[in-house]
Amino acid sequence: MLKSTLKASRIKLPISKFPSPYYHYATYLENLSLRELEYAANTLLRTFCENNFDDSRNNYMKSEIEFLVTILFKLFLCQATNLHTLTIDKSFEFTDIPGTSVFSMPACLSRIVKLEIIFQKTPNFLLLLEVLPSICTSIMNFSIQFPSAETRLTDIENKVEDDARKKVADIENDETICNNISNIIRSQKNLQEFHVVGGNSVVGKFFSSLQYQFRNLRTLEFNSVNLSGVNLKDLSTFQTLKSLAFWNCQEFTMNEAKSLMSPKYRLRELRLWSSRKSPGVTATIIKHVGRTVKKLWVDVLSPETIHAIANYCPIVTDIRVLDYLPKQLPLLVKLLKEKRIEKLTISRETNVELGVINLTGRDFPEELKYLKLDCGVSAEQLEELLKGCKCELKTLIVSYFKVGIAHLKVISEFAKSTKSLKILGVGGKQEYSEKERMELEMLHKNYGIYIIPLSDFDYW
Repeated sequence: MLKSTLKASRIKLPISKFPSPYYHYATYLENLSLRELEYAANTLLRTFCENNFDDSRNNYMKSEIEFLVTILFKLFLCQATNLHTLTIDKSFEFTDIPGTSVFSMPACLSRIVKLEIIFQKTPNFLLLLEVLPSICTSIMNFSIQFPSAETRLTDIENKVEDDARKKVADIENDETICNNISNIIRSQKNLQEFHVVGGNSVVGKFFSSLQYQFRNLRTLEFNSVNLSGVNLKDLSTFQTLKSLAFWNCQEFTMNEAKSLMSPKYRLRELRLWSSRKSPGVTATIIKHVGRTVKKLWVDVLSPETIHAIANYCPIVTDIRVLDYLPKQLPLLVKLLKEKRIEKLTISRETNVELGVINLTGRDFPEELKYLKLDCGVSAEQLEELLKGCKCELKTLIVSYFKVGIAHLKVISEFAKSTKSLKILGVGGKQEYSEKERMELEMLHKNYGIYIIPLSDFDYW
C-alpha cells in the first residue's frame, strides 16, 4: 500500500538489501512529536521525489505527507513500548494530524504520562480533543499552548496579523473546544502538572475543571494568559500544590493577588514575572504564599517586595532576580543581608550589551554556594565581584554573549586562590575560541573543575 500510494506521485523509495536490524530500535523511543514526523516525511519526499518542487503551492504533497506521517505514527505507537511523552503539533499549516482511529488503537495512548498540545484548529485535531478523555487517562503532566496574536505583531504583515487574531477569537468563542479541554483534565486519574500558554481569556472557561485534580496537582503554570474570569481563590483548596508560576499574565490585579490568601497547600517554588502588574501585587502574593517557599523567582525588586521576602519567606534559600537594574543595587544588597541565600541567579530580561553587575563579593551571604549571572557583566565587574567573595562558591555560571578570554582569566585566578569552585558554566555563545577552550581545559585539568557542556547549559 505504501509503495503504490507513493508510486502514483512518482516517488520511489530505496529498499534496503540488508537484513532487518538486530535490535528493535523503536522500542527505545520515549518522546514523540508529530511536528518532527511531518518534517521527516517532507524531507524524505523531497529527497526521493522525481517531480520538480514548487514551494509556492501550500498544498503540495499534502496527501503524501499525511499518509507517511500516519504510517510512521502507527509504527511508533505499536512498537515504542517505552513511549511516555507525546507532543501533538504540526510543522505545516496545510496538513492535518492523523485521524482518531490511529490514536484509538488499543493500549497505545494509555501509557502516555506527559502530553503536550500545540493547538491547531484542524478537523482531525478537533475530533481528537473529543476522544482523548476516553483513550488517554494516565496523563501526569499536561501542557497546552494556544496560538497568540501578540507574539507575532512585530515580524509579520498586517494580513497575517489579522489571521492570528481571528484564530485566537475563534477558539475563545468555541464552547465545544473549552468543554473538551475540561473533559481531558477531569478524566485524568492522577494529573500532577498543568501548564497553559496563551489563549487570552479562554483559560477562564476551563479553569474550574482543575478542581477535579485538587488532591493531585503539584505544579501549575500560567504563561501569557488573561486572568479575567479565573477565580484564583479556587487554588486555596489544592492540597498538594508545590510549584506555582505566573508568567506575563494580563489582568493580574491586587484583587487576584489577595484571593491567594489562606491556602491549604505548602508551596516550595514560586515564580512571578509580569511587566503588567504593580510591585504591590508581587509583594502581596509573596506575603500570602511565601511561608513555605524555598525557591523564589521574583520579577521586580522594590521596598515592598524586599519587605515581603524578608518577613514572609522564612526558609527561602534559592532566589532568582528576573530583571535586575543597576539602580536596584541597595535593594539587592538588603535582600542578601536579610536572607541566608544558598543559590542566587541574577537575570536581565532586556537585551543589553553593557554589564549591569555592580555589586561586590562582600555583599554575598556566607551561605552562598551557587551563583548564576544571566546578564551583562564585564571582565572588570566580574573581577570586582569575585575578588571580595568570602563565601565558598562551588558553582559559577556566566551566561553573556560577550564573555571572552578576559573573563576566563578572572575565573582562573578565583579558582586558584579559593580552591572552592567545583562546577563552571560559560554560555551565551555557540562555541568557544581556541584560547577559551584551552583556558577551560586548564581549569579542568589543574583544579578538577567540571565544565558544563554548552549543550547542557539550559539544565543548570
